Amino acid sequence: MPVQIKRKPKENMYGLLRRFQDVFRKSRVNVLARQNMYYQKPANKAFIKKDALRRKYNREKRDYLIRIGKISDEPVAPGRGKKR
Repeated sequence: MPVQIKRKPKENMYGLLRRFQDVFRKSRVNVLARQNMYYQKPANKAFIKKDALRRKYNREKRDYLIRIGKISDEPVAPGRGKKR
């Protein structure tokens, strides 16, 4: 679905570009292109359930470690880990 804009008489390039950007944004071509950029396999019910159980287990394990004092509850700043 291409976006086509024709230049009006006595219209400068900035006006034409602004009009093109507006029509392009409203056409949602870029949204559809970004959706189709990467293929995601459709998840089946077994995978969704297994993933939910894994997240639940990890959450409970983390809460337990916080409760007994093994780890702190403070968030870690991104990029502040050990360098390899």
